[in-house]
Amino acid sequence: MKIRVLFLGLMTLLVFSCQKQERLWRIQENGLYGFIDSLGNVVIEPQYKYVGNFRSGYACVITEAKLNIRETFFGRKDTTLMVKYGYIDMDNNIVIDTSNIAILHVNPYMYSFPSMFSEKKLRFRDVVFTELDLVDDRFPYQDEKKRFWGYKNSEGDIVIEPRFSYAQSFAYGRAVVRDTTISFKGNEIDMSTFNQNGVIDVNGNVVVNFEYSYISQFGKNKETWACVLGRDEEYDSFFKEWVLIDENGKVLIPPSRMWDFVYNSDEGLYVGQMDLLGMAYYTFFDKSGNYLTDYDHDGSLTLSFVKGENWEALSGVTAFSEGFAGIKGRYGKRSAWYFANKKLESICIPYDSVLCFSNGLAAVKRYVDDPYHSPDSENWGYIDKKANVVIPYQFSDCGSFIGALAYFKKWGTAYDIEGYINKKGDIVWQTRCKK
Repeated sequence: MKIRVLFLGLMTLLVFSCQKQERLWRIQENGLYGFIDSLGNVVIEPQYKYVGNFRSGYACVITEAKLNIRETFFGRKDTTLMVKYGYIDMDNNIVIDTSNIAILHVNPYMYSFPSMFSEKKLRFRDVVFTELDLVDDRFPYQDEKKRFWGYKNSEGDIVIEPRFSYAQSFAYGRAVVRDTTISFKGNEIDMSTFNQNGVIDVNGNVVVNFEYSYISQFGKNKETWACVLGRDEEYDSFFKEWVLIDENGKVLIPPSRMWDFVYNSDEGLYVGQMDLLGMAYYTFFDKSGNYLTDYDHDGSLTLSFVKGENWEALSGVTAFSEGFAGIKGRYGKRSAWYFANKKLESICIPYDSVLCFSNGLAAVKRYVDDPYHSPDSENWGYIDKKANVVIPYQFSDCGSFIGALAYFKKWGTAYDIEGYINKKGDIVWQTRCKK
């Protein structure tokens, strides 16, 4: 069903006919969500209890949320979240009404969503339900009987019949779907039904077979990491086997059991995560399997506690973005973050914390080499690629630039201030929020 809600007012019509916004940013006032443009003009008044971010010109709107917890076999609890949802376009037209119902399996951190939703207490930056985004003229929906997933288009027509037990939103013409649900044999996972994730195209054709336990969403380079979960009978343990595939399932990097998780990258260098002794360690590697931290050049990572040997893994990293990655090391008596290029060359200016470069700028938290310093001295600011501070340290919290704007927050005694800044550091929109 397609409903059009027209904007009223001659001036509004003139503005939108002369300049179509390519991006809008979410705002929240009095617990309700709306949107602004890059100049801070409110183009959709705060009126929704929850909306997602705009993607491909559409934003998901949630009008109802209800948590359901029920006991299953062997004392397990099955927790689901029922949401009613639809979509608006950038002119605030309701293109898909909110009669769609999805039953989602959720993690514990989502248990509080229904109460926060009904009481309009969601945090300003909360972004959930990304699997419901309308992208590539497709959005996931469930049928009413079996609750299988399929896809509809922006006209509300079924374009891919519901036949999947799980479905993600599309990205670059591909969507991750699951063929069957996970089942158990006694108290253990039935491995034959666990590796059932595959990939379809916008016409519903299976382009990656259902043989993976996890598949990351595709990036703009149209490749992604996928994982097979298996059982090693000799050691009576599970293993993860990671492989890089293209949009049609072709293997680009052979399977490896070295990693606990692998992070995508559009810049040709990937982040591998290893969990050792209860800690996570990281390194970067390329498609040829070369490690950037292979300091002794033996083709492998040296993970030794022997004094004098290099520990060829890092305690913290960001992905490479715009040619640079954040790396956690030490400076003085404290840990610190640096930025390094793809040769791991660094200017060696320390920061307390960093975010990835985006649109030429990176958010960094001021480093103070004093164990007794005040937390207020660790404000965030922004640097350029030459490490020049272009937006002074003044924010209690902030985010990366998404297009022209970045999120900021300033703590106060009675209330906090949060909103958006532009690349000059000017506040284009702000609101008060309770402590």
